[in-house]
Amino acid sequence: MRAQAAIASMATRPSELAAWTLWLGGWLGFGAWGMQHWPLAAGGLAALALWLAAIAGVQALGPRRHLTALGLVLAGAAWALGLPSPWPALLAAALALVAAARAAGWRRCALLPLSRAPGRDPAGWPRWAAAAVMLPMMAGLPAMASWCSSVGWPLPVMLALHVALMLLPAWAWPGRPGPAVVGATMVAGAAMLLLWPGLGGLMAASLVQALACGLAWRAAATPPGRRLAGATVLPALSVLALGMALVWQGPSALMVVHAALGAVAGAGALLSAGRRRPATRSDCVRPR
Repeated sequence: MRAQAAIASMATRPSELAAWTLWLGGWLGFGAWGMQHWPLAAGGLAALALWLAAIAGVQALGPRRHLTALGLVLAGAAWALGLPSPWPALLAAALALVAAARAAGWRRCALLPLSRAPGRDPAGWPRWAAAAVMLPMMAGLPAMASWCSSVGWPLPVMLALHVALMLLPAWAWPGRPGPAVVGATMVAGAAMLLLWPGLGGLMAASLVQALACGLAWRAAATPPGRRLAGATVLPALSVLALGMALVWQGPSALMVVHAALGAVAGAGALLSAGRRRPATRSDCVRPR
């Protein structure tokens, strides 16, 4: 049995790596395109919102074996034609991402943060908050190009650190982190906003909470909370709302989100301390 499990794990690693690459590449690529071409449309996040909507739409189709081939064909056509519009690539990326995620064993809410409520059990709040912070954190990465230059932080270094902090715990952390570990990491990220005022604090908060995202993923991502009404479109609408908040308030809008989710995670860790946690199974990511 152990040998079979090891073989299955090795088989899913290429698919998991492909899913991570497509997921991160979509956030960065379409986010950068939106910031360049739609700088005043919801803070340049309209393209990201459409990409999340495309993911939700493809997932609504249900399991389809031909999704991988179709996604690769569309992606190749978009690249070969060199189209200035990202829409063929957007659809192709959504198709290929969902196909790779299914092959890797990812579940629906792993691709769409905020598609589920945190649930009544406080022990699940830190993991929910760490998964939810992935959405504003990744949406804010394209805007950090100008923010990083203003505080002297090299953008390539910031991007590399974000990716490393998200991926390494998901693959290398021993065991599954409990609510205390995830909650403490989220609170530490929120504390950066107070200890390091200004954009520097926002950069530090996003890095620390990126680590919390990886820990939450290792702990099976979001808990099995109540599915929200309109969950498939909620992430896209949330990105649009964040974009409008960035237009009105600038980086302080992201600071408020990081602080609020850090408070939710900290409250859940404190309320669940000393309690015996029942064994639960997430319906978002297949246990390894």
